Amino acid sequence: MTDFEWRRVVELLAENWPHQLHSDTALGKFRRDLDRFPVEQVLVAIETLYRDGRDFPPTGGHVLGRLVDLTIDPPPFHEALRTIRRALRKPADLIVADDSERGWHYSDERYVFLDREAPMLAGFLRTIGIDQVQLEDGGDEARLRNKYERFVGDARESLLYGGLPPAGLRKLERVVDGEVVELERDARPEPRVIAAPDGGVRRIERGPEQPRRMGFDAVASRGREAG
Repeated sequence: MTDFEWRRVVELLAENWPHQLHSDTALGKFRRDLDRFPVEQVLVAIETLYRDGRDFPPTGGHVLGRLVDLTIDPPPFHEALRTIRRALRKPADLIVADDSERGWHYSDERYVFLDREAPMLAGFLRTIGIDQVQLEDGGDEARLRNKYERFVGDARESLLYGGLPPAGLRKLERVVDGEVVELERDARPEPRVIAAPDGGVRRIERGPEQPRRMGFDAVASRGREAG
C-alpha cells in the first residue's frame, strides 16, 4: 500500500469516527496488518463496519477479519450440498476436441460447472477428491458437512494468519505451507473410450479416483496474491 493509498484509509477512518481517532502507534500497527491487501478492499471493509453501526473505530484486526469474511464468503452447507449434488450429475470425464497437436483434451465437467458456479466448492472438492463424495444417507451428509466446515475454517485461517512467522507452532506452519489435508493419489489409468462419435465431444471412462495430497485451493491463494 502506497503512502497516498494509506492516507485514503486514514481519512476514511477519521470521516466515519471523527471523535475517536487512532493514535500514531495504533495507526502504524493498523497499516502493518493491512499492507498486503489492495487499498480498495480495505476501504470497502472499513465502510461495511461503519454501516453495521459500529460505535468505535475498528482496529486493523477488525478490518482484517472483515476482509477475510468478504473474500471467502462460503455458502451455508445446505446450499453447498445442493450445488454439489448438481455437480455430481455432470459427466466425470469427457474427451473434448481442440486445436492442440493431439487434437483433444480431458474435461471433467463436474469441475467445469463448479469453477463457474461455486469456486469455493471447486477448491473444497479438489482437496478431498470429488470421487470420494458419497451422498447415500444422512450419515454421508454429516461427514461431508464436517469436512466442509473444516475446509472453510482452514481457508479463513490461511488468510487471517498469512504472513505471520510460524515460530515453531504447528498451526502456523500449516498456514505457511498452504496445507489443508494430507492425502495420496495413485496414478490414474489411461481412459477407455466408451463412445467416440465423429468430432465434437466423446465420453470416456477412467479408473476410480484415489485421494491425493493437495495444496490449498485457489480461493485462499487468490486472497494471498491480492496482498
